Amino acid sequence: MEKVSKICTIILGIAMACMGIYCIATPGATYMELGYVIGLSMLLDGIGRCIEWWQSRKTGEASGLSLATAIISLVLGIILIGNNAMQVAVDVFIAYLAAIWVLALGIIRVCFALKARKVHKEFDTLILGKHWGVALAYGIILIVLGLICLANPSITIFSIGLGIGLSILVTGTNLITLGVSISSK
Repeated sequence: MEKVSKICTIILGIAMACMGIYCIATPGATYMELGYVIGLSMLLDGIGRCIEWWQSRKTGEASGLSLATAIISLVLGIILIGNNAMQVAVDVFIAYLAAIWVLALGIIRVCFALKARKVHKEFDTLILGKHWGVALAYGIILIVLGLICLANPSITIFSIGLGIGLSILVTGTNLITLGVSISSK
């Protein structure tokens, strides 16, 4: 049984590593599938919630609100899966949301750095707030990256697609390593 487990784990790892390499080679295409994946997730969530509602109805614990959320998930999932324009809209929304997130992180980091600088000066400490300049530089870099990504969302799309590919590749490599390390007796 361990030998079958070892072989299956290695095969799954190789398959995931290949998918990761494909995603890295085509980060734009990888990113553009997010809308479909979100739609499929919404559809599955809606089905699960309908089943949950149906079972809780038998015990008298069913709520109209839970049925409404199930139906909304189902309808939006079907719309998202069946409509390419909606998938693209979700993908573009994610790109802009990620850019705004990076911009907000940069602004927060700059505020933190300036506060750390004030604490460092006020208390004249050697440790507290000592590296405020590094935090400030990091915050400024994040702000610039956020603005660039807002101006050109294709950079965000490429980066997210590449990140997904790298994550899948690492997971596949880990599975291969795990499979190789399973002892065969």
